[in-house]
Amino acid sequence: MRLLRVQVPDFRVLKNIDLSFEKDFFPQIFPIGSQNGGGKSTLLQLIFILLHCSGDPEKIEYVVNVLHRCQLEDELEQKTLAMFEILTDNREEVKLDFFICRYAYIKDLVSDLDGQLVYHFGDVYIIKGCVSDIDGQFVYLCRANNQKNEEIFLLCKFSQTTQEEFQLFMKELSSKIFLAAPSAQVFIFLPKATNKSLFQINQGNPDSSNYYLAMTDVKEKLSNLFTYDFLPVELLINYFIMARDQDFAQAIETGKYGNNYQLIRQNLNSIFRIKKLI
Repeated sequence: MRLLRVQVPDFRVLKNIDLSFEKDFFPQIFPIGSQNGGGKSTLLQLIFILLHCSGDPEKIEYVVNVLHRCQLEDELEQKTLAMFEILTDNREEVKLDFFICRYAYIKDLVSDLDGQLVYHFGDVYIIKGCVSDIDGQFVYLCRANNQKNEEIFLLCKFSQTTQEEFQLFMKELSSKIFLAAPSAQVFIFLPKATNKSLFQINQGNPDSSNYYLAMTDVKEKLSNLFTYDFLPVELLINYFIMARDQDFAQAIETGKYGNNYQLIRQNLNSIFRIKKLI
């Protein structure tokens, strides 16, 4: 399988993203660049979560966490989250359109379906049928309350002709989607409290933090997620605490604060030349 195209009209810092990955290009390696804070990691995480998790009920909680961060403007009933074009091993091009919407949109959609047939699997509804001007099938994936406490739903329009084909396709696709990222990365598919714990030391165990314990559990569920350490966040925090204490001790002795904190800050920023950490 190959990802041919990804489009993200409006998600967090991502605006009007449209990337094509030519199927005949060799090697199949496509670097993505932007300014610091331009959304590279957000884009990769969004692709990973939608394609790796949305077809698996056991992983849908991570899609829900992404929905918590989605906004649907008052004047809109639905908005595209991301669109994908994928080339299968059989050289068939499959299109997936993930979009968020309000309940009223789903209600109108179902009532307009000709000869509708709805399958219910737990919290997943497969809607078979078509509206007069729409070619394709719809799958209802999940719902969540966003940061404004508005209930929003995630649906996917897909180009396969049957629900069984969709399920088989998503299962195979999920197994071929991977994400590698620094363990200190803030992941958009984790609960807000888990990301916050990244910067908090577990006082009961100086060698670990709640964040790393949570990540161990996450990686057991998301087998295609790989994290690596360059400089562990907890180690950095301990360095700054030590420098702060040294500067404070010097202030007590001499009446002037030391510069240990500033020196550590300058040294770290010199290591990460293209990314300013602090």
